[in-house]
Amino acid sequence: MKKVLGALASMLVLAIHTPADAAVITVLDPGVLSNGSPVATFESQTQTPYGSTTPTGSFIDGGASFSGSGIVMRNGPAGDQPSLGLYAEPFHDTSNYLALLGGGSETISFSTVKDAFGLYWGSLDPYNTVDFFRNNVLVVSYTGAQIAPLIANGGQGSDNSNRYVIFSGLRFDRVVLSSGGNSFEFDNVAAAAPELASWALMLLGFATIGFAAYRRSQRSSEAASSA
Repeated sequence: MKKVLGALASMLVLAIHTPADAAVITVLDPGVLSNGSPVATFESQTQTPYGSTTPTGSFIDGGASFSGSGIVMRNGPAGDQPSLGLYAEPFHDTSNYLALLGGGSETISFSTVKDAFGLYWGSLDPYNTVDFFRNNVLVVSYTGAQIAPLIANGGQGSDNSNRYVIFSGLRFDRVVLSSGGNSFEFDNVAAAAPELASWALMLLGFATIGFAAYRRSQRSSEAASSA
């Protein structure tokens, strides 16, 4: 039993001193538009007039705070998008979505630490970027080109570049989405808190470390007394 507890303690110490600098990226099946709860759908926000480039501003949706240059959009009449070249609704998605034009960014802030983040990512582009922060420190950053097996070619009508993407295995309290060109479109943003089992294991690890330190101290005292 002591060997098992010692191994758990060693694993915990390793986890504490090894920064989480990579996420597990999961791409859901074609046509799956949402995953997780709560979810920010942007349906409660007033749609920006089609063709406008005016940011929506700050708002709260799905338990998260949004701020930046994002535009809550739902596409106009068929045929308008190709002539405007501003934003395109994510494939299969006919509801409100958030669009970032070139040079724009949107900050999504959470009141507690999360360990999973998901979004329905439309017309994936290599210049779309997702940055994860914790306590104002950048944890890790990903571009559209890194989301395998998706193809970051900006395709507006293909499951190969329009899918629900989940980043997990991180610890973050803020996510910044940005785009170097027109556009970064996304919908159904979700985030999850660390599972209770993870916290329980961590507490067990701390208790084990404390117990091991106590035993060492007790042995030292016994050795000093018998000397």
